[in-house]
Amino acid sequence: MEILAIVAKLRHRPLMQIKAGPSIASSVDAAWAIAMTRSEILIAEIDAGIRQAFAIALTTAGYRVSSFADGEALLAAARRRYPSCILLGMNLPGKSGLEILRELREKKYPAPIIVVSERPTVGSAVDAFKGGAIDFIERSIGRDELVNRVNEAIARSIKDQSDRLAAAISLNLPGRVPLSSREQQILRQLLLGKSTKEIGLLFSLSPRTIEDHRAAIKRKTGTRTLVDLIRVALGSQNFGMVVETATKPPPHDIGLVETKLRRSM
Repeated sequence: MEILAIVAKLRHRPLMQIKAGPSIASSVDAAWAIAMTRSEILIAEIDAGIRQAFAIALTTAGYRVSSFADGEALLAAARRRYPSCILLGMNLPGKSGLEILRELREKKYPAPIIVVSERPTVGSAVDAFKGGAIDFIERSIGRDELVNRVNEAIARSIKDQSDRLAAAISLNLPGRVPLSSREQQILRQLLLGKSTKEIGLLFSLSPRTIEDHRAAIKRKTGTRTLVDLIRVALGSQNFGMVVETATKPPPHDIGLVETKLRRSM
């Protein structure tokens, strides 16, 4: 019971913030959340039976799953693409799970990582969370609970990245007509990916009123799309850095990101 209480407490702590100098670093992490392959889960676990059980549960839940028997294979895959979440076994051949975890965090790899342990202890749980894990689970976890924990980890990570994106972007742009407090509120929700209907429900406003505010935001900032607005807020050089960093290594994703953002505005 002690280990379960410790894990439950640590799971709901604020997510670890990657320290960086300029605020643009937060925007890079947030743009990654937009660009990453949200439907893929990477699993690194030495036990073939556990890998298969986890893969079946997550595939049934609608995810694409790639499984590996060691940490080096996981790292190689992580260098090529960005998953929604990583399930990382503690006892891996070669580098341990904690070593892999630290290596990914040192590289500022923002995908949420859930550590999997066969015999969890308070010490191993604390080490995992200190290393940057978003959650800590046992191998014997039930199928439904596994899916719930993965869903929760992904939702928490994306919300954290999106919040930092909204905070990093200036909402009153120099040399342009200032936005009203309501327009700033609505713009922040747009940056978080909310639809007109969702924003209307949040502020108890009609969809038509939200559309009027959106039109005013675009008029005051001299922009036509959300992509244009972010570019203006960050400056063209910084915006290019955000998109380039967030979409590496798959270069084709950059067009997809811009298309999705244009459609949302």
